[in-house]
Amino acid sequence: MEKLFINGTRKGWRFNSTRGKLSIEQLWELPLKVRTNFDLDTVAKTLNKEVKEQEEESFVSTTTKNTELAEKLELIKYIISVKLQETKDKQDAQAKAERRQQILELLAEKEVEGLKSKSKEELLKELETL
Repeated sequence: MEKLFINGTRKGWRFNSTRGKLSIEQLWELPLKVRTNFDLDTVAKTLNKEVKEQEEESFVSTTTKNTELAEKLELIKYIISVKLQETKDKQDAQAKAERRQQILELLAEKEVEGLKSKSKEELLKELETL
């Protein structure tokens, strides 16, 4: 993967989008999918279409595959996979935080229940120690 990033930055690869050509750095800033089609999914679909057009099969002549287009597609697929993993990690962290908050609230309720079950004398004694 490192080789793809090196090739892409050294050769100044640009990726077609609905708002013009984008650098590799700009790809990282794009959202995965939005309604305006200015997203990684649309860029990847466009590039995939170009790759498939280049791979037209011929039974008479030997076709040469455009390796730069294929490498560009691999690079954008990698960026998409990283961003998908980041999204999943963020959702997992949020779910974990919500679960933690629920447990803390239940613990607070249990503590209140414990205090309610104590006698007046026990509560006064505890109050004196505070």
